[in-house]
Amino acid sequence: MAMMPLPSKGLDTRGRSVAVSLRRCQGALFSNGKQHIQQQRLNKKVMFQTTQNRKITNPGCTQLPHPKVHSGLCAFAVALVAGRARARAFHRWRPARLAGTLRVTAQSAQRAVALGADVSKLPWADWRAGGWALTETNFASTPLAAYWETIDNRPLVADDFFGRQAIYARIMREKRLAPLFTRSDGLLLHGLPSAHFLWGYAVQLDWQWRSGRLGCEVGDSSIAPESWWGRMNYTLCALPYVAAADAGLLELASEFVSSGGAEEASRPELAEARALWAELWRNLLHRLASAGGAPLTDRERDALQSEVWKAHAATLNASTPLYSAEFALLPVAEQSFGAGWARFVEVLAAIHLRTDLDYIAQTGAAFLPPHVLGAAGQGDDNTVRGGDTCSPEDVARIQESVQITQLTSNLGDSAFSLMLRFWQRIGSNFQCRVAAPAVIQSLTKPEPETKGRAAAQLLWWFLWPGKADKDS
Repeated sequence: MAMMPLPSKGLDTRGRSVAVSLRRCQGALFSNGKQHIQQQRLNKKVMFQTTQNRKITNPGCTQLPHPKVHSGLCAFAVALVAGRARARAFHRWRPARLAGTLRVTAQSAQRAVALGADVSKLPWADWRAGGWALTETNFASTPLAAYWETIDNRPLVADDFFGRQAIYARIMREKRLAPLFTRSDGLLLHGLPSAHFLWGYAVQLDWQWRSGRLGCEVGDSSIAPESWWGRMNYTLCALPYVAAADAGLLELASEFVSSGGAEEASRPELAEARALWAELWRNLLHRLASAGGAPLTDRERDALQSEVWKAHAATLNASTPLYSAEFALLPVAEQSFGAGWARFVEVLAAIHLRTDLDYIAQTGAAFLPPHVLGAAGQGDDNTVRGGDTCSPEDVARIQESVQITQLTSNLGDSAFSLMLRFWQRIGSNFQCRVAAPAVIQSLTKPEPETKGRAAAQLLWWFLWPGKADKDS
């Protein structure tokens, strides 16, 4: 996958075994004292076993970054699998439940109120932290609910925020495929199945809008043509939509065509990514024809999510060079954040991270910066402004998210490859992929023993991940 055009920092690499570096990372998870001493003994035992059996060591991991950088890599890898980017230490990465409330920024609130949506009383901390079961009542408290009830009345146009959300809703509402994504209890959110993978895309688009990254003025939902975030999101919204028409799943809305929404999606540079999205929709139609309207099994959903990330990665890979001019318009701090954000995908793809709304409710929508970084002459501007209301812990989570994401944008290829191989090895087995989120959440428990067991489990999976799935 292509990286953003940012200068990379040189990394001091030294020849070490994979087990040595992982031991350093694992050791950082334990507090000083008795637990730390016990873990050192455990690490020596693991090192001895590693020396005796070289088959468990990845021969490709011969050049490792500086220990401090490597520790950060492991921390970031866990953050990615947990569905967020926060950096304090390895054991803090997960969709943690926060006590404070993070409210929408002053500008975003003004924008939403001007458009008829009162978002000032929504439980933002719960939305970001997760840990709750999705119900129709709970959905009414999410940011999406502020306008989702009327989303069907919005024209399907690609240059408008609500138009793009309407496009996502149109695809998710497709009657033929809806049964595949409907929960066993039949839950529908304004007619849409909660288990559809496109909900995650709608959630991310909502954050981009509220944080000002789409270039919308207060009281307006028009996406600025010079917005890099808007351009990149176009390829993750319009492209799947046009590909659905290619696959015979639906017909393009007249307003989408007349407004030129399909023109950019027809660029030859995007042809390969578009074909992958079309193949995904055809496979779903084939599944429907062969097995009827029964919901996807866990295995089938896992395999589908792998296809989604494959198409997603190909889309970003193709669109990154197309919008380099828009990228150059961003403040330097935002460039670094955006580059790291785009680079997440390969790690997420390694464990087939789910993007349906049920999973987002469980694990959280992430603590992301509420403003464009480096804007308004406020430095990195990665936390809050005068009109925001955040608890100190909220601010720390957002700062961590920004710092680790920016770090990732400047990682060298060898360092990033090491992190990626770690999760690809764990993600090669279905059972590991399914169990990993719960184990990662255990890393945030206050008890050192609990964190130690979780870290040891991840290390065990890396060394002995089990039999790889044929299609992983």
